[in-house]
Amino acid sequence: SSRLPIPKLEDTVKKYLNAQRPLLDDEQFRKTEQLALNFQNGVGKQLHEELVQQDKQNKHTSYISGQGFDRHLFALRYLAAGKGVSLPELYQDPAYARINHNILSTSTLTSPAVQLGGFAPVVPDGFGVGYGVHDDWIGCNVSAYPARDVQQFVQCVHQSLEDIFKVLEEKAAEK
Repeated sequence: SSRLPIPKLEDTVKKYLNAQRPLLDDEQFRKTEQLALNFQNGVGKQLHEELVQQDKQNKHTSYISGQGFDRHLFALRYLAAGKGVSLPELYQDPAYARINHNILSTSTLTSPAVQLGGFAPVVPDGFGVGYGVHDDWIGCNVSAYPARDVQQFVQCVHQSLEDIFKVLEEKAAEK
């Protein structure tokens, strides 16, 4: 598998702020923007440089997968904690906590070696979905803490898949 490069910190901060903009009022956004820019130009810059150096020395792994800013910021937070650096203010911002409260957490388990697998929720009010897409079947395993109605969620997933299949069948019939 090919390794993705670590993005520029400025690009990650820009994506982070673009994701936060619709979620915050003007006052909270200005505060979050200031914290993000302070991080980018301060401790974040130092952590990023160290992350790049570690990445160059560890060609067998990758800190960043996909195009999400969240993994880059997570890697920098993890690096700061490992170095004993006090938690940068950006990570103490309530907006950071909200955007990282992932109610739906998924992982694909598609492999000829896997018949069934699972994936746990990452927050107490969330769902974990492990799924597999094969040539002739699709399966998923949903887990949650008792606060959530897993059965209702699975019924919604099932209905959504039925709706998708219906549309695809209608399209195929039109040809």
